[in-house]
Amino acid sequence: GELAAALQPCDAPELPGRRLWFVPGMADRTGAGDAMRGEETQVLALLERLGRGRHVICLPGTHSKWVEADDGRIVSIATAMTGELFDLLRRHGTLAELAPAGAGHAGIGTAEAEAFDRGMHDSAAAGGLLHHLFGARARVLFDSLSAARLPDYLSGLLIGHEVRALSPTSAKAGGVPVHLIGNDALLDAYGHALVVFGVEIRRHSEQLAADGLHLLARHRRLPG
Repeated sequence: GELAAALQPCDAPELPGRRLWFVPGMADRTGAGDAMRGEETQVLALLERLGRGRHVICLPGTHSKWVEADDGRIVSIATAMTGELFDLLRRHGTLAELAPAGAGHAGIGTAEAEAFDRGMHDSAAAGGLLHHLFGARARVLFDSLSAARLPDYLSGLLIGHEVRALSPTSAKAGGVPVHLIGNDALLDAYGHALVVFGVEIRRHSEQLAADGLHLLARHRRLPG
């Protein structure tokens, strides 16, 4: 209801008789601060289906979102720049120079790869992400990881760090499942990672955005 009330109108001269409405997005000003612009429409549609209760939702992507909701209200947002960091590491710098051109994949990773699982496992080691990224270079130099499998390893390492850091305690303790929204490739990777960590998952299509927009329009009683 609050999001519907905050919709912003905009006249569209090129569309006579019509008006555009913009969803304002959401901000979380606790801690370091966070925001989402667009994903809230998918979350709202899912919450409409799930009903009351405590729910944990993950939307993997360039900027992965972790959302907690309680009885239909979004109560926290946390974002990880996992996809963007993966892309930067694959295109620029020392690690990019190690992997042969065309090695791996353009997205976050293939969940089935042994190197992906190894990266997830290594994300639990001491030293933190910055140290682990250099460790990936050392593994290739020491021939304990092939350069062709470096992208899969990085994918598992980054997703492993994200899941360990941002998946809520309630999900890790087995109290609630994590609801994943996104395309099949991303859901395969994140779903695999969460299951390995002992977290129950539910998969949902990214097409929920259209349902969320329709829900907001109905709440605002917009014509059409």
